[in-house]
Amino acid sequence: MAKLKKAIKWLFGNFNNTAGSFFLVIIMLTTDIPNEENLDERDYFWVIFACLIFAAAFFFEIVAYRKKMIEKK
Repeated sequence: MAKLKKAIKWLFGNFNNTAGSFFLVIIMLTTDIPNEENLDERDYFWVIFACLIFAAAFFFEIVAYRKKMIEKK
């Protein structure tokens, strides 16, 4: 349990925007589609858009984390 707490603390300490937006993406994707039988283009657009924004934010945070690690050395 201590390792899990340490891992979560490290994740939110280094990637807090991505970690926070991950839960927002999950909530948005599960509550935005109330009727799964009648999906339209708007529903597909929001799913793809949310995933792309999450991936871009994660990418930029990884780049910033690597720069921060290089500066520490």
